[in-house]
Amino acid sequence: MTASAASLALVPRGEAGLGLGAALLLAGLVGFALAEVGARPLTVELYGELEHVDPRGVQALVEPYLRAGFFSLDPDLLELRLAELPWVRSADVERLWPDRIAVRIKAHEPLARWGDAAVLTRAGVLVASAYPPVPGVEVVRIDAGPADAARVARDLPRVQTILRRAEAGLRGWELSPAGDLRLSLELDGFSVVAELGREDLADRVQRLAEVALPVLRPRIRTVTHIDLRYRNGFAVGWQRPEKETNP
Repeated sequence: MTASAASLALVPRGEAGLGLGAALLLAGLVGFALAEVGARPLTVELYGELEHVDPRGVQALVEPYLRAGFFSLDPDLLELRLAELPWVRSADVERLWPDRIAVRIKAHEPLARWGDAAVLTRAGVLVASAYPPVPGVEVVRIDAGPADAARVARDLPRVQTILRRAEAGLRGWELSPAGDLRLSLELDGFSVVAELGREDLADRVQRLAEVALPVLRPRIRTVTHIDLRYRNGFAVGWQRPEKETNP
């Protein structure tokens, strides 16, 4: 008899049978436990940046996936679907033993109002609806084509920073199909339009804030528009004086 055969014969036949039965029983209990876990109703824990995210939309989207059960739920697929919701920039879904699903939301940050029916986010994404109404974004209105969203999201914060130093408020940003930019400003309670054209945006905004507005501020109530589409200077449009009427 070889050494390997002798080692196999060390376990008596009856004890070997008992060990096999115990192993089968243990496997059956584990299988029953897993089936029990898979049959439990799942609960969802929602975390993250939820200020602008509609929880009802999240709930409606998640519910069909919960019916698949703990083991059959596909976290990657659910993350992709959640990212399609308004205001959701990304989502992370994690299964937590034995019957919980953790959903963590990263939301878009609103930047400005886009026309009448959308909001521009800081990532350059247009959100078709705002839930709830987003405070602050109604102040700046953007009128441009959807293809310009990324460009506006890049330029708008820089322009706002420069104008803020000049104590001028930005109320409107109009970008023509040809790329010409027109700003609607509020200065000391008066409205004025600034024509910036399509070139040298940074230079023209600096000239507006550091040269034109300080010079014109004492007479701003009579200014209608400022044209900065010049290499080194600017032109000013003035209000016409009211006609005198005879008694």
